[in-house]
Amino acid sequence: MGLRRRRPASGGTAPLATRYRFTPDRTAAHPMAHLAGFRSFLQADAYAGYDGLYRSGVTEVACWVHFQR
Repeated sequence: MGLRRRRPASGGTAPLATRYRFTPDRTAAHPMAHLAGFRSFLQADAYAGYDGLYRSGVTEVACWVHFQR
């Protein structure tokens, strides 16, 4: 999934967008391949498929809903 919640500071007029990527199963191979080379912050739920990303330079920003549990 990709998400753009704000327009660029330069005043762009592009519409806000969300992109979902379908995968046939929930294996970790899909997020690892889709986010290969990504080095930033990732806010996600507790899905274990992201664990490999957190070990390879991605900083986990935990979901606050899950944090409360």
